Amino acid sequence: MKKRSWKICGILVVLGALTGLIHPKYAAGFLTGALIGILLYFRNDRYWNSVVDGGYAEKGTGILHFLINYALMAAVMIISVKLPEHMNIFASAAGLLIIKMTITVEALLPRKESDE
Repeated sequence: MKKRSWKICGILVVLGALTGLIHPKYAAGFLTGALIGILLYFRNDRYWNSVVDGGYAEKGTGILHFLINYALMAAVMIISVKLPEHMNIFASAAGLLIIKMTITVEALLPRKESDE
């Protein structure tokens, strides 16, 4: 992602953290989900760069990688279910979608001529 995307992501994370003004469990859920969502972005970035640059891809390439990714996402949701007094599951799910929200917001915002 470009510098502009990370700025948008930061703004969205701050907005999500402001849900703590409603109830702290919303902010805790969102921030936990966002942290894992950003971690997954970097995992995927590193993985796909190594696959493309290395030219290595077989039938089983990536099974373990994706299993770990899904396990991380599931862990956030399970923790939210097990600790509903500390984290909201819907806020956690929204946090996991932080990169997708960033891409959507960036696509909707107009760009300067120099950015293209």
